[in-house]
Amino acid sequence: MSLRRRYSHLQVLADFHQCATPHRYLQDPSVIKRVLQDAVRQSGMRIITSLFHQFGSQGRGVTGLFVVAESHLVIHTWPERNLLNLDVFFCNLTKNNERKAQQVLARLVKLYRPTRIIKKVIRHRL
Repeated sequence: MSLRRRYSHLQVLADFHQCATPHRYLQDPSVIKRVLQDAVRQSGMRIITSLFHQFGSQGRGVTGLFVVAESHLVIHTWPERNLLNLDVFFCNLTKNNERKAQQVLARLVKLYRPTRIIKKVIRHRL
């Protein structure tokens, strides 16, 4: 099968500073997992599996990963600093998923309400 179209594949790396969301959205792995799961599913992406880890005792940071059919979404939180880091990468050789990646990011911005975002956008060409 020959693929005639080549799309850029959007990867967004973002740091959310001074999040104004309740702390459970930065501390509780089950809450974070549900929030990300909802955002990914509402964008139309298909979740393959997930893995979440909480560091130290309750109230410490969380690292979470969703493997989606089209790549991944990763989150790292630092509740003591009201900070989180995201890596959203949705790729596909046969269609453009940039809009879906932007939808997930916009949904998380709305929920976490950071006062400052440092964002890097990478367009991979495969």
